[in-house]
Amino acid sequence: MSSELETIKTNTPSEEKRRGKYRSSLVKKIIEETSIGEPITKVVKKNGITWNTWNAWCKKDPTLDELFQKAKERSIYYTIDDVETLTRESIEKAR
Repeated sequence: MSSELETIKTNTPSEEKRRGKYRSSLVKKIIEETSIGEPITKVVKKNGITWNTWNAWCKKDPTLDELFQKAKERSIYYTIDDVETLTRESIEKAR
């Protein structure tokens, strides 16, 4: 057997239950991080859930799905602002 397989940690049932548990504080944090341009796949991983869990929550709760879509829209403006700032700073340095 490969040593990689021997080092894989499996979660206990209580860890699995806690990991995927819907908490409003977790949802709020994910929405906030997404709205400032963080990729959702990285945000959910950092917050201890999978993309599939997040996607299931959004499918189950249309209000959450709408909040997520609005956060993604806001992230576009946030990113555009960053690009504009970097562009202006680069132009100023080039002068």
